[in-house]
Amino acid sequence: EESKQEIIGLLAELDELQLKCDRYQEHEEDLSGHIIALSASVKSLMEDREKIAGVLNEQDEQTKRTMQRRQKKLYELMDLEMTYLREVTDEKKDGEGVGG
Repeated sequence: EESKQEIIGLLAELDELQLKCDRYQEHEEDLSGHIIALSASVKSLMEDREKIAGVLNEQDEQTKRTMQRRQKKLYELMDLEMTYLREVTDEKKDGEGVGG
């Protein structure tokens, strides 16, 4: 009789452990699903980050090219102004020499 009670107790404990094991497996499956979803999100975020970095690099390069063109135009304008000032100065000198 005592052996039967012990067996019944062990079987009950086994059933309880089996339920716990099943719950842990369900929980593990849920966590695996979450991890898969998070991995996909992280991958998507990394791809977006790479795209954004590419666009920013292109904008930086475009800005540099624009600044170089502007600087070149500025130097050209300064050169033209200096040439004009030299011509005006030379004309004044020539005018003074004739009249003087």
